[in-house]
Amino acid sequence: MAEATFTNKVERLKLEILTDEAKPGTLESIAEDVSRLPVFVFGDFQRQDSANFCLSHGLRSATPQQLNRVIADLASQIKNRRQRPSSFVEIDLADRIATSGYITLGERGEQVYIEEYRQGVEGKVLEIVETHPLIAAIRNGEAVTDFQLVALERTLRQVLGGGNVQLSESNIRKAFNLKVNSLLAFLRELMEIEALPDYQEVVRRNFEEFISQREFNANQIRFLRAVQNVFLKNRRLEVADFCMRNRWIGLGRMLLSGGLVRRKCRN
Repeated sequence: MAEATFTNKVERLKLEILTDEAKPGTLESIAEDVSRLPVFVFGDFQRQDSANFCLSHGLRSATPQQLNRVIADLASQIKNRRQRPSSFVEIDLADRIATSGYITLGERGEQVYIEEYRQGVEGKVLEIVETHPLIAAIRNGEAVTDFQLVALERTLRQVLGGGNVQLSESNIRKAFNLKVNSLLAFLRELMEIEALPDYQEVVRRNFEEFISQREFNANQIRFLRAVQNVFLKNRRLEVADFCMRNRWIGLGRMLLSGGLVRRKCRN
């Protein structure tokens, strides 16, 4: 049924274009169907051109041959589309057009087509997913530790944050129309790994556990909240974060010796 419905939409668009009356509703409906297809469709060399074409300016002026190929490549996959809108790929045609320009990378201001940038990011992410043992464990329903999840966030930033990718929350918003606070969250949305928690959730959970297991006064708890914010921002804690020459230095040393950061403070 879904395959036949999609085919009818594309055939209707073919007729509308031939009569110079391509309707926005038809264009948006086709784009919405394609935007909800699984990620593997966009990574399939035989289908990705048709999928990307349906999310581009070109759809409104497509030739009958191009639309026939869309039907051949994508109609059979429509039954696999997501049942609920995804914040990663749910981009209507107007938004897609608005984000079909350039994205600026690096200090030199190198400009890259957003579509090209998206494909590069998706390729890198697929490489990580296929080779990283922790992701395989999560997908298999195996238990993983928060320490491993924090390490995975760091790995994602090391691999995706440099080179010609330079992935950041800001670039994710521009290229994928998705607002996230961590690369773990981005990976969860991109690959639909529901069991993968957000990085902020992991950090907050561990700080709450650390605080609940010890007796701290109000000032110490405020300090810990500040440390939590530093950790969320920098994705790590350095000895210098605890060794500032101020009124918190005693607590900093106590936290170091207590295991939050397992290194000795050297003045």
